[in-house]
Amino acid sequence: MATLSHWLKAIRPKTLSASIAPILLSQSLVWQFATEFIWLTVVMIAICALALQVSANLANDYFDGVNGIDTPARLGPARMVQQGLISAEQIKQAIVLSLSIAFLSGLYLIYIGGWLLALCGLLSLVASLAYSGGKKPLASLAMGEITVFIFFGLLAVAGSFYVQTQTLPEWIIWPAIQMGCLSAAIMLVNNIRDYASDKSVGKNTLVVSFIGQLGGKLLYIILLFIALLCVWSLSQQLSISLFLSYLLLPFSLWCGYQIFSYHGTALNKVLASTAQLTLGNGALLSLDILVRI
Repeated sequence: MATLSHWLKAIRPKTLSASIAPILLSQSLVWQFATEFIWLTVVMIAICALALQVSANLANDYFDGVNGIDTPARLGPARMVQQGLISAEQIKQAIVLSLSIAFLSGLYLIYIGGWLLALCGLLSLVASLAYSGGKKPLASLAMGEITVFIFFGLLAVAGSFYVQTQTLPEWIIWPAIQMGCLSAAIMLVNNIRDYASDKSVGKNTLVVSFIGQLGGKLLYIILLFIALLCVWSLSQQLSISLFLSYLLLPFSLWCGYQIFSYHGTALNKVLASTAQLTLGNGALLSLDILVRI
């Protein structure tokens, strides 16, 4: 019988920083620079985003389990379907439930934001399943990182800002790219770690198909560097001090050191560090925006 611990492993709470950080950042920008701030909208944005990511995580566990992508040779955290700890049918039911929550909360956002939010919502629902499911999953077409960049960066930040303000200022691109790069870095660590097992089962990630593990590690450094540049660019546009954000510089360097020093299952530590870096960037930049030291 599946336990709460098994369900938490399937949901992967540590990865949810990829949803929390962009919302925290975008709503801090709304609070500081918009004329109106609606708390109910913030709650609905958070529910919708988290439900979509939970759906994607569960779908990943389900599809990779039933399609034989997950094997005992996998170095990442345990997958519930592959290990038989949660049945495929139970996971399917959980996916339907989480997508229903995303859909219902999304209806409110569509009511507020109009057809543009409807389009974003539809694309997000499709992407949460298409990433791992279907005959040609996005994850097996070397599109994992770009998918995460778009949905956890550009759409998450710009979309959640737009639904509150009905505007898209030019400077919103900088926090959107920042969050996209950091979220893509999380995905990249997964694919660097799983290079051998993914290659053996024909999962053609960016690392497997094009750049290899060394190229993946170099790209990881580039993504962190771009994220730092975006923070600086936003601070210049909005005259924001980076007093608090600078506190994360040593941790960014530590993540860069880890990606080249750790191998195999030790890369799970880099995965956790990158998720923490993403959440830390969102939180500290938000504080810099709000306090405007």
